[in-house]
Amino acid sequence: MVATVKDGNYGFIKCCDRDERLFFHLSAVVDRAQAQALREGSEVRFAIEADREGRSVAAQLEVLPKGSVSFFEVPPPPRETTLREHGARCVETW
Repeated sequence: MVATVKDGNYGFIKCCDRDERLFFHLSAVVDRAQAQALREGSEVRFAIEADREGRSVAAQLEVLPKGSVSFFEVPPPPRETTLREHGARCVETW
């Protein structure tokens, strides 16, 4: 999802699998007509490539229809432990 667009030339994407935002340049948008419609909140598909200085940047951006992307928290899996005193098993849930 596009988090910010700066000066109409570049911006940053909020990714679901990383905390930091990913830089993109408008020239990375595949379809020029889509580039004109790119705004904060636009949902996008992209590849990640390294720039000349080795930093990760978004490439081959495609604007997706609204509602294509969803974010949700995935809870950690339950942990199974054994109580030593009684030999009973219990499952911790979050």
